[in-house]
Parts: sequence; C-alpha cells; structure tokens
Amino acid sequence: RDVQVELEDGGRRILSVSADGAGHWSREDGRLNDLDGCLDVDLEWSPSTNTLPIRRLALAIAETRAVTAAWIRFPSLEVERLDQSYERLDQHRYRYRSGRFTADLTVGDDGLVLQYGVNWRGVATSGELTSETSTPAGPVARTDQ
Repeated sequence: RDVQVELEDGGRRILSVSADGAGHWSREDGRLNDLDGCLDVDLEWSPSTNTLPIRRLALAIAETRAVTAAWIRFPSLEVERLDQSYERLDQHRYRYRSGRFTADLTVGDDGLVLQYGVNWRGVATSGELTSETSTPAGPVARTDQ
C-alpha cells in the first residue's frame, strides 16, 4: 500500500509513505517505527479516509472498536500515530473519537462517508460526489497530549 500526497503552497512538496498491510510503515529515508501497528491512513483534511476502517471493521450496531492510524497532518505533511475509535450507532451512522474530538459520521450503503459532523458533507451532482467543507475535517489541534 502506497500513499503519495502532493502539496502546492508556493512550492511543491511530496510525501510518499508505504505500508505492508501488517502495520509496518516506511518512506524513502527508512522505516517509520512510531507507526508500527497502524493499519489505516488518515488524511487530516479529508473524511474519505474514515471509510477505510469503517469498511475494514464491519462493525455490528452498538459495537465499538479502537484503531490506530497513520495520520498525515496538513499542511505540514508530518506523519504521526493517531489513536481512534469507531462506534456503529445504526445502519448508516458511526461515532468517531480521537482524544477529546468526537464527530458523528453518516455513511452510504457502501460505507463511504457522506457527512462528517457539521464540518463536511458530500454533495451529489450529476451522479458524482463532491464535497463542501466549512472547517477541516478531523482534529486540528491535539489538546490531549
């Protein structure tokens, strides 16, 4: 599994990381030992990556599971370990928690995140899903560390 993020903010920065699917992460300059055990990637600015653990976990209603993700920060592109949990509330709703941050997620039948709390919602136009963002999706500042 490879993740490549390109950011153009007056210059061009590229982050490339790889995972073996067993929780080991690396990049060109070596292994990322701090991420050992992380099975998913979480892009700080996009709720699309919440779809990955939701689909992988296949939770029953009222079930909660803790996961640890490789969290790619924006705009720094730093990668850090992020403890999270997902609780399935009903067929289409999950509660996401990380530290003091909590958001209710609404998903489609396929597990794709359609709404992320009050911060983000997908908008279908002509059969395509686009997004509207009012604030960054996900915890912006970690106040619990």
